Amino acid sequence: IWNRTHERATALCAELGPWAKPFESSELCVRGADVVVTATFATEPIIEAAWLQPGTHINAVRAQHCELPLDVYRRATLVVDTLASAREELRGLMSSGIELFCELGEIINGARKLPGTSQFTVFHGMGMSLEDVATAEYIYQQLATHK
Repeated sequence: IWNRTHERATALCAELGPWAKPFESSELCVRGADVVVTATFATEPIIEAAWLQPGTHINAVRAQHCELPLDVYRRATLVVDTLASAREELRGLMSSGIELFCELGEIINGARKLPGTSQFTVFHGMGMSLEDVATAEYIYQQLATHK
């Protein structure tokens, strides 16, 4: 877990138990990771493509796309929860030539398959906030009870 304030990352890790480890930098946190979750209010990239290994999946929790540089998006398959919301929220990315691959539901129901030609996959949730909160609460409770 990484936070701009290392003390906060350390405190959260103490709550979550011994499996959670605080990192001093976002680079150290994501290097070698198979899955990366970004959930910040960053206004500029906090991760560089060079730090990610091929096959990394990134869950970008916030609708804004500031946490990841364009280089990551150019090398990724971008999946969203709803195309309609994504076209509005991610129009800055789209105006930079980034294409939306499909909705997550299309992958889940088997209508689409990931192409396998991208170095990364990125999932951008656009605003089903109740779902995000419920999922985060469930995960937190599971981790907190399994220290």
